[in-house]
Amino acid sequence: EIHPEVAETLRDMGRVFYLQEELDQALEQYQVSQEVYREAYGTDVHKHVASVMYNMAMVYECQSKYEEALKFYEQALEIRKIVYGKLEHPEVAETLQNMAMVYNSQGNYDK
Repeated sequence: EIHPEVAETLRDMGRVFYLQEELDQALEQYQVSQEVYREAYGTDVHKHVASVMYNMAMVYECQSKYEEALKFYEQALEIRKIVYGKLEHPEVAETLQNMAMVYNSQGNYDK
């Protein structure tokens, strides 16, 4: 049986790598964490899956891989809107704010 705590540990390891600016290793840990969460919960629609997607987006943003960052922010946003049911939730707002920062970095001010 796959347990969500395994995914949580992998996510935490990804965070440590992120803080150490070892971004490729952070992505690897986040990807495995995402897979374990999906298997443990049997769905993508879970706040922990959204959290890992959000973290992966942050890594891509740090690498200036803006299209990848937006892809993962958008996926996290959709899950968070379903999980929390409202745009006013802080995690939804935080995701929208980070997406705006990516659009700003791209010079896409209309978005």
